[in-house]
Amino acid sequence: MERTWADAQCRRDLRGLVTATAEAIDLIADGTLASYLRDATKDAGNWMPDGDLYWDAYLALNLHTPEQPPKVHAFAGAMLLLDAFNGQAGPDGGLESLAAGLDALPRAHAATLRRGIRSHAKAHWIADAPLFAPDQLVSRPTEDILPPLIKLARGIGQDGIDYICQADYGMDAEKHREALRAVLATTDCRFPAGDRWFPSEFVELVGYVPEDPTAWRCIALLILDDIYSDGKRDHLTFRWDRHAATFLDLPDMFRTPILQGIRHLMELSFEGGWNRYFMIDRARWVFLPWDAGGPGDLPR
Repeated sequence: MERTWADAQCRRDLRGLVTATAEAIDLIADGTLASYLRDATKDAGNWMPDGDLYWDAYLALNLHTPEQPPKVHAFAGAMLLLDAFNGQAGPDGGLESLAAGLDALPRAHAATLRRGIRSHAKAHWIADAPLFAPDQLVSRPTEDILPPLIKLARGIGQDGIDYICQADYGMDAEKHREALRAVLATTDCRFPAGDRWFPSEFVELVGYVPEDPTAWRCIALLILDDIYSDGKRDHLTFRWDRHAATFLDLPDMFRTPILQGIRHLMELSFEGGWNRYFMIDRARWVFLPWDAGGPGDLPR
């Protein structure tokens, strides 16, 4: 059983990678073996039945064959990791062999495998497992995540500003109004470095329950604040823990940048398991759709 929400999310990402690269089966197998692998990819866990160490070895052999395309590396690596998570043989030659050559894969594929390697290493107390820089664990670079969120935040408009500044019975509304205008006028929609009560407090209050477009734009501001603080502010674990279903059901113009921003925060802080103090109720665990790192909306 996964120790944290982040570990459980990691396994679901590996399953997403298996599904996204399943066409690799036709490049490495045919006949009975191809049918067997297709059946395995349809399994809820995407792992091999007990005792099938031959198939682990077969996948491992195909992992680093130079003439094979990156999708084979990604597919075989994800299957082997899912196998290892379930107590079977896993990658032949250890995690180092699986980590080799990941730079040749699409960024999101490589990042998913790296998070899988780290999650497996933590679960099994593997002290000499490969280490990765935080930037190697994220599906998209930060510079791709920021512009859509900034665009959402800037869409608050005057009516939205007036609404936000009435959040606490209108107390100090004018100070919050001026401070929020100043934040939205910056190039990156960044809260002030010093005293941030104005307007952070009201933005957080409105974003506490993300129930309308103004609140969703406040969420965009809070995600930006988390990214700029390297996750130290941590506005989003509580909100994801309580309102994940709402985020998943947003209109696409809000859903895609917000979910990509939340995923980015999770991936940046993956080594710490995101915030395990909020994400402790397994009955409430909801997971992010796997992000292939390409253009377009995230899958529903």
